Amino acid sequence: MSNGVLAGFPVVGVRAVLVDSTYHDVDSSVKAFQLAASLAFMEGMRKAKPLMLEPTMKLEVVTPEEHYEDVLGDLSRRRGQIISVGEKPDKLYLCAEMFLYVGTLRVLTEGRASYSMQFDRFDTVSRNIQNELTTNY
Repeated sequence: MSNGVLAGFPVVGVRAVLVDSTYHDVDSSVKAFQLAASLAFMEGMRKAKPLMLEPTMKLEVVTPEEHYEDVLGDLSRRRGQIISVGEKPDKLYLCAEMFLYVGTLRVLTEGRASYSMQFDRFDTVSRNIQNELTTNY
């Protein structure tokens, strides 16, 4: 479903089975069944207490040593989870916090750092962030 109950975000990983229905010649139509199914689905989703997911990205940053602490501090503020540091540092970051990161990285390092980022997996959004997103919706 493209618009779910949590701030309108898409719903994934859900299966629903219709177990009973009736049809009346006078007031039954395709639209009526679609509306009933949609309303039942939304009610079921609310009762199921769904969770939001967000993409987690694997990120590698190469920066001069004099900017190292600034970059690590900024990544920590973005909810970064540092996996390793050294010649080949791997870090996991949440995509929402990494939007337009290249501009920030340029400012922090005077344009001397580079990074690569690729999708890793989906993780559950914290309850605080989920509440913030649904409240503002």
